[in-house]
This record gives sequence, C-alpha cells and structure tokens, in this order.
Amino acid sequence: EFRRVLFRSADTVRLPIIIDDAFVAFDDVRLRQAFSLLNKIAEQTQVIYFSAKKEVYDLIDDQKIINLNEK
Repeated sequence: EFRRVLFRSADTVRLPIIIDDAFVAFDDVRLRQAFSLLNKIAEQTQVIYFSAKKEVYDLIDDQKIINLNEK
C-alpha cells in the first residue's frame, strides 16, 4: 500500500521524500531491500535520507552521499 501511494503521488506532484533513519532497527537483509526500493523511487523523485548508521554508506553510491559532518 505504501509503495502504491508513493508512486501515485510521485506521478502527479514531484515532491521530495524525506526520511530520518526510518530503518534503524532493520537487519542487513531488510536494510538492503529497503534501499533497493529507495533507489527505484529515486529514479522518479528526490529521496533525502538522514542516517547516523554507517552501514547505510555501503548501500548508496558515493556520489549520492552528502556527509553533513564534513560540511
């Protein structure tokens, strides 16, 4: 249901999706699945994901990461 609503709204209005460490309790398998879905969504709309979890860095292309600790 979440995916359907997300894609439907992305087709009509191009608003960014902002997520603040929503997957912090996920194990590695679920975290990879969640980011696989986010990568597909990011093809259509901007996704901003905030995280303090180091494992997230391994799941995202380095060119797509902005480390706020370095700015």
